[in-house]
Amino acid sequence: MKESSTILSAWFDEIQQSLVRTNAFCIAIFTLEGKLLFSNDAFGLLIKNDPIESFVNPHFDDLCNLTKQVNPIFTGTLTLGDNYSINTSIEAKVYYRNNQLLIAGGVDVSQLLEYNMMMHRLNGENTLMQRELIKKTHLIEQMVDELKASNDELARVNSGYTIINKQLSESNEKISKLNKNLTKNNEQLNELNATKDKLFSLIAHDLRNPFNSLIGFSDILKANAALYSADEITEFAGEMASAAKQAYQLVENLLDWSKIHRGIVQPNQTHVPVHELLEEIQYLSMKQAQLKNISLGIETNASDISFVDKEMTKMALRNLVSNALKFTPENGKVTVRVQTEATSVHFSVTDTGVGIEPEHLENLFRIDNKHKTSGTNGEKGSGLGLVLCKEFVEKQGGNIWVTSTPGKGSEFHFSIPQPVNKQSNLKKK
Repeated sequence: MKESSTILSAWFDEIQQSLVRTNAFCIAIFTLEGKLLFSNDAFGLLIKNDPIESFVNPHFDDLCNLTKQVNPIFTGTLTLGDNYSINTSIEAKVYYRNNQLLIAGGVDVSQLLEYNMMMHRLNGENTLMQRELIKKTHLIEQMVDELKASNDELARVNSGYTIINKQLSESNEKISKLNKNLTKNNEQLNELNATKDKLFSLIAHDLRNPFNSLIGFSDILKANAALYSADEITEFAGEMASAAKQAYQLVENLLDWSKIHRGIVQPNQTHVPVHELLEEIQYLSMKQAQLKNISLGIETNASDISFVDKEMTKMALRNLVSNALKFTPENGKVTVRVQTEATSVHFSVTDTGVGIEPEHLENLFRIDNKHKTSGTNGEKGSGLGLVLCKEFVEKQGGNIWVTSTPGKGSEFHFSIPQPVNKQSNLKKK
């Protein structure tokens, strides 16, 4: 040991210079208060901005608190750096003297050898992995070529499927159109069947009843006319006239309905003074209103002119007014109103009658509507009148609807569109 010290002493300057300038051996001297008195280049590379904070494990305070009785006070691994980056560990010894700490250490040679061996092994493994990677790359390239060929084949097949799908789509569209036509034809067939049943019902029942009355009363008068007073004969004549009018009205409605469905009746819209049209309806319906002492009023602007088919509109209004009078009790009120608007003319017939139950409103304008109600004085009806109203209105491009409150009355409305240029010309006149 003494011989080694002598040899080292001879080389003191060279050893001192090497230790200070080396990057392999770390030397630093601190005061216990944390002041850095000296550090060589190697230690300087390990510490960050604050030398004391660079002691990651153990901390500088922990080193200062170690027992100072025996040197070195610490032997082991010292980790330097900070908490935000990769740190470096050295094998170090810490000595204490005169309120100072000497830190000396460096890389463990055995660990360095082990590390070199590990790197050599890793390099070998990396070489094997590279060779394996080259093989797999060649295999992947081969698979990519095969996949590309498959994709080309798949694209060709998809192209064929696209053509087939297009043809299938076109076929589906044709089938859809055929189904729609079939559905429409079925609806028309059902409607025709309902119409046929309705016509048979009208002919077999509603048309037969008034003729039964006519035949019955005429037979009675023929056999016993001499036995009846003038008042009784007048009463019989009134019943016969009522039955005849009922039969005549039904036949008129059937003929009108038949003309519409055979295309004989087509709308012929002209300029019609609204007030004159309503006065005509009032005149034609006044006798029916007087029989029940019903107030029949009209409300419209005397200067208004509408562009409608006069006969169709008049027949629609007559049927609506006749229905209103039929279902309005004595001393009631029926009002016919017309309001001209920018793009349409709006007609309404309001009564203070018995009203209509909500469940019967939806089918009110259908020919297959089986719901029938007698008037307040027992007046009979076929239900064909409202169907004709709908036909007359829709033939002119209009709409018809109803609102009703049972026990309070009903409001029937229909509107007929007015061409803007026609309206402008009418206003100028």
